Amino acid sequence: MAAGKYNFIVEQGAQHDVTFRYKLADGTYQNLTGYHVRMSVKDHISDTTFVYQATSDTSQTGQSSFNQHFTLSDQSATPGQFVLSIPAGVTRNFSFGQGVYDLELEVNSTGVTTRLLEGKFKVKPEVSS
Repeated sequence: MAAGKYNFIVEQGAQHDVTFRYKLADGTYQNLTGYHVRMSVKDHISDTTFVYQATSDTSQTGQSSFNQHFTLSDQSATPGQFVLSIPAGVTRNFSFGQGVYDLELEVNSTGVTTRLLEGKFKVKPEVSS
Protein backbone atom coordinates (compact mmCIF):
# COMPACT_ATOMS: atom_id res chain seq x y z
CA MET A 1 0.00 0.00 0.00
CA ALA A 2 1.32 3.44 -0.94
CA ALA A 3 1.85 6.03 1.76
CA GLY A 4 -0.88 8.61 2.25
CA LYS A 5 -0.26 12.32 1.71
CA TYR A 6 -0.59 14.77 4.58
CA ASN A 7 0.92 18.23 4.87
CA PHE A 8 1.75 19.56 8.33
CA ILE A 9 1.39 23.25 9.15
CA VAL A 10 3.10 23.93 12.48
CA GLU A 11 2.93 27.29 14.20
CA GLN A 12 6.38 28.23 15.50
CA GLY A 13 6.34 28.71 19.28
CA ALA A 14 3.05 26.87 19.80
CA GLN A 15 2.22 23.35 20.99
CA HIS A 16 1.35 21.14 18.00
CA ASP A 17 -0.88 18.09 18.57
CA VAL A 18 -2.21 15.71 15.92
CA THR A 19 -4.16 12.50 16.52
CA PHE A 20 -3.92 9.74 13.91
CA ARG A 21 -5.80 6.47 13.53
CA TYR A 22 -4.47 3.72 11.25
CA LYS A 23 -7.29 2.02 9.34
CA LEU A 24 -6.69 -1.08 7.25
CA ALA A 25 -8.08 -1.65 3.76
CA ASP A 26 -10.88 -3.82 5.17
CA GLY A 27 -12.14 -0.91 7.32
CA THR A 28 -10.86 -2.21 10.66
CA TYR A 29 -8.28 -0.43 12.78
CA GLN A 30 -4.81 -1.92 13.23
CA ASN A 31 -4.02 -2.78 16.84
CA LEU A 32 -0.63 -1.14 17.41
CA THR A 33 0.46 -3.20 20.40
CA GLY A 34 4.13 -4.04 19.80
CA TYR A 35 4.53 -1.28 17.20
CA HIS A 36 6.55 1.93 17.16
CA VAL A 37 5.79 5.11 15.23
CA ARG A 38 8.54 7.40 14.00
CA MET A 39 8.81 10.49 11.85
CA SER A 40 11.77 12.23 10.26
CA VAL A 41 11.82 15.75 8.81
CA LYS A 42 14.47 17.21 6.51
CA ASP A 43 14.76 20.75 5.23
CA HIS A 44 15.34 19.33 1.72
CA ILE A 45 14.86 15.73 0.56
CA SER A 46 18.51 15.50 -0.52
CA ASP A 47 19.87 16.63 2.88
CA THR A 48 21.80 14.13 4.95
CA THR A 49 20.77 15.63 8.30
CA PHE A 50 17.35 15.86 9.92
CA VAL A 51 15.81 19.05 11.31
CA TYR A 52 13.38 17.10 13.51
CA GLN A 53 12.73 13.47 14.45
CA ALA A 54 10.08 11.94 16.70
CA THR A 55 9.33 8.41 17.90
CA SER A 56 7.15 6.41 20.26
CA ASP A 57 10.04 4.03 20.97
CA THR A 58 11.33 4.82 24.46
CA SER A 59 14.53 2.84 23.78
CA GLN A 60 15.53 5.49 21.16
CA THR A 61 15.36 8.42 23.55
CA GLY A 62 18.82 9.67 24.48
CA GLN A 63 20.53 7.34 21.99
CA SER A 64 19.78 9.31 18.85
CA SER A 65 18.23 12.56 17.69
CA PHE A 66 14.70 11.19 18.13
CA ASN A 67 12.36 13.08 20.45
CA GLN A 68 9.80 11.13 22.49
CA HIS A 69 6.85 13.03 20.99
CA PHE A 70 4.64 10.15 19.80
CA THR A 71 2.40 8.17 22.13
CA LEU A 72 0.27 5.15 21.34
CA SER A 73 -3.25 5.31 22.72
CA ASP A 74 -4.80 2.50 24.76
CA GLN A 75 -5.16 -0.05 21.95
CA SER A 76 -7.99 -1.96 23.67
CA ALA A 77 -10.10 1.24 23.72
CA THR A 78 -9.02 2.89 20.44
CA PRO A 79 -7.02 0.50 18.26
CA GLY A 80 -4.84 2.15 15.64
CA GLN A 81 -4.68 5.50 17.41
CA PHE A 82 -1.48 7.40 18.10
CA VAL A 83 -0.74 11.04 18.92
CA LEU A 84 2.04 13.42 17.94
CA SER A 85 2.62 16.18 20.51
CA ILE A 86 5.41 18.65 19.72
CA PRO A 87 5.95 21.03 22.66
CA ALA A 88 6.05 24.80 22.12
CA GLY A 89 9.68 24.86 23.28
CA VAL A 90 10.59 22.60 20.37
CA THR A 91 8.54 24.37 17.67
CA ARG A 92 10.01 27.71 18.84
CA ASN A 93 13.43 26.44 17.71
CA PHE A 94 12.32 25.35 14.24
CA SER A 95 14.45 27.57 11.99
CA PHE A 96 13.33 26.23 8.61
CA GLY A 97 10.33 27.37 6.58
CA GLN A 98 9.26 24.20 4.85
CA GLY A 99 10.67 20.71 4.78
CA VAL A 100 9.63 17.20 3.85
CA TYR A 101 8.84 14.26 6.11
CA ASP A 102 7.76 10.67 6.26
CA LEU A 103 5.98 8.87 9.06
CA GLU A 104 6.59 5.16 9.52
CA LEU A 105 5.17 2.32 11.56
CA GLU A 106 7.55 -0.42 12.66
CA VAL A 107 6.66 -3.80 14.12
CA ASN A 108 9.04 -4.16 17.05
CA SER A 109 9.36 -7.95 16.97
CA THR A 110 9.96 -8.34 13.20
CA GLY A 111 11.47 -5.01 12.18
CA VAL A 112 8.99 -4.71 9.28
CA THR A 113 8.50 -1.03 8.44
CA THR A 114 5.49 0.52 6.70
CA ARG A 115 5.49 4.11 5.49
CA LEU A 116 2.10 5.50 6.50
CA LEU A 117 2.34 9.15 5.51
CA GLU A 118 4.59 11.57 3.66
CA GLY A 119 4.43 15.17 2.59
CA LYS A 120 5.43 18.71 3.42
CA PHE A 121 6.22 20.01 6.89
CA LYS A 122 5.61 23.77 6.91
CA VAL A 123 6.51 26.06 9.81
CA LYS A 124 4.54 29.32 10.13
CA PRO A 125 6.96 31.84 11.69
CA GLU A 126 6.20 33.30 15.08
CA VAL A 127 5.84 37.10 15.23
CA SER A 128 5.78 37.40 19.04
CA SER A 129 8.44 35.59 21.00
